[in-house]
Amino acid sequence: LDEGYALSNRLRASLGQATFDAGRAGQQTVTASMGMVAVSAEDDAASALKRADKALYAAKEAGRDCLRLAA
Repeated sequence: LDEGYALSNRLRASLGQATFDAGRAGQQTVTASMGMVAVSAEDDAASALKRADKALYAAKEAGRDCLRLAA
């Protein structure tokens, strides 16, 4: 889990260095909000995805460009 969290944060940081030309809006940066879940033996795919989705929305609500770990 720690390695996955670190990898996800490195990916998020790398994306944050990217820019693109948005025409009249000028140069824009890329951000990424991510939700991460540790899957247990009791989880099925649906329950794991549901918890990851909740973590993703928590990241967006926290101001975006961050990673949240599901409970």
